[in-house]
Amino acid sequence: MNASSLKRFIHFFLETFVFAELYIIGAELGLYIASFNPKEPSPIWPSEGIVLSLLILFGYRVVPGAFLGGSIANYIYHPDISTALIAGLGNTLGTVLNFFIIRRWVKKDYPLYSGKVVGYFFTLSTYPGAFLASVIGVSTLYFWDVIPEDRYWIALLSWFISKELGFVIVTPFILSLIFTRKEYSWSFRSTSLGVLSIVLMVLTSRYAFISSEPILVLPIPFLIYASVRFRDIGATTSVVLVTILASYYTIRGYGPFANLEHKWKSIAPLIYLDSYIVALTGVSYTLVAVLKERERAQKKAIANMKKIELIQENAKRELEKKVIERTKIIEQQKNELENQILMAQKIQLALLPQKIPQISNLEIAFEYLPMMKVGGDFLDIRKFNNPKGLSFFICDVSGHGVASAFLSAMIKMSLYHWYENPKNLNRAAHELFLSLSEAIGSNFVTASFLFYDLETQVLNFARAGHLPLIIIRKDKSIEQFSPRGRVVMSLAPPECEEIFIQLQNGEMVVLYTDGIIEARNPNSQKMYSLENFIDFIQKNSHLGPSELSKKIIESCIEYSGGIQHLEDDLSVLCFKV
Repeated sequence: MNASSLKRFIHFFLETFVFAELYIIGAELGLYIASFNPKEPSPIWPSEGIVLSLLILFGYRVVPGAFLGGSIANYIYHPDISTALIAGLGNTLGTVLNFFIIRRWVKKDYPLYSGKVVGYFFTLSTYPGAFLASVIGVSTLYFWDVIPEDRYWIALLSWFISKELGFVIVTPFILSLIFTRKEYSWSFRSTSLGVLSIVLMVLTSRYAFISSEPILVLPIPFLIYASVRFRDIGATTSVVLVTILASYYTIRGYGPFANLEHKWKSIAPLIYLDSYIVALTGVSYTLVAVLKERERAQKKAIANMKKIELIQENAKRELEKKVIERTKIIEQQKNELENQILMAQKIQLALLPQKIPQISNLEIAFEYLPMMKVGGDFLDIRKFNNPKGLSFFICDVSGHGVASAFLSAMIKMSLYHWYENPKNLNRAAHELFLSLSEAIGSNFVTASFLFYDLETQVLNFARAGHLPLIIIRKDKSIEQFSPRGRVVMSLAPPECEEIFIQLQNGEMVVLYTDGIIEARNPNSQKMYSLENFIDFIQKNSHLGPSELSKKIIESCIEYSGGIQHLEDDLSVLCFKV
């Protein structure tokens, strides 16, 4: 045998000896309790509870020591080697059966883990093993003529009760000391309360089990207090103390269980005592298990709340980080967009007439103010030598901003078809329709086309759904002209009607967009209206085109409550013969 094998053998030998000794100590304790009244069996066999605890803690390696200790204990009780070995085997098999059930079906080593586990422990994990061990032990003694036939069932029942109480009382007590020792911090106050509750429970239990009066409920309040205040250790310790006191006084012939009438008079006190102790134990253990379940649920809820708070905090930090990053990106995009809009504004302004043609006996002026940096209004002036005259164009694209400005740029390009034959206004309107029909989408354009013949002073006018043309006559009267013509949209061409207007020296033509007449007063929410616009023009008809154009824009801004309240682009084009 090498050193390693020798070491394992010594370890096995010592371990088996310790486990056997613990079983024997429990057996001696049971025999000591029975010695208070040699005529009565022991009400509890602590060895069974000790071995079950050891199996839960150390596993099946406890079995040899349990068998050895059980055989020795039974030999002490009845000095016959055959019956001792068989009874020891029965005790071992009963305890192993309970342990197997705990591992296989209960799946919780600690009996007070939950209310469900308490129920399983009281039924599945104690009765089968106690019954098996009792049957094997008593039957062995019966076959060896140690127990007479008329005492077989009484002996079987007394063994079963003592072993079952050993499982129910001792196992939870030992495991509670081991599994929950770190859960309690015994301060002076809690220790004092514990000692006081034990003293009061011992006194009330002693009184309850000495008296023949039915006052067995006296220990219950203290048992409940110990279970609630000190949880596992309080409940198991209280149950052990009550069991010891109840067993001692019942065996000595005191208390309500000692003199009960029953056909099995010798074990009747044991039966009733067992029922009482099991009931008390069940209440205490269930109360502790329910409280522990609630505490675990509370801890789990708190842990979940902390996890949720942590997740929320992490999400908040991540969100803040992303918001900062996104804000930077948005700020960069905003700056880029603003730069692009400024570029678009420069381009759009470059599309407007940069120089007004200088012609004797003709004064021309215009004002252009987009609501945003770019807008949908557009106007153009072009001088021609053949035929000799000028073309005037004004339009309004629906909507505002970049999209409308883009369409106004396309309009500018489409006008070159008109400039090939500036007198043909119908062609100009049709070419505008053809240029925009695929790009205009749901938008629309209103426009006015004019050609003024410098030699005849005749004004050709056509409009595509635009506002009426206003002429201030020589006598300061106002005339409006509204020839037929549809707005420019993708559905159908405008089909404009062309009219001819004879102008005289001193008369002025006014073109404008709807931003002028639809300017809204912020207080009354009323629009400026065409009627008010005409009245304004008539009152200021003495002004020249430049002054009148500026005056019109200023009036609209003032009516709207400031330039920041404008809701549309403002455009005015005036020329005076």
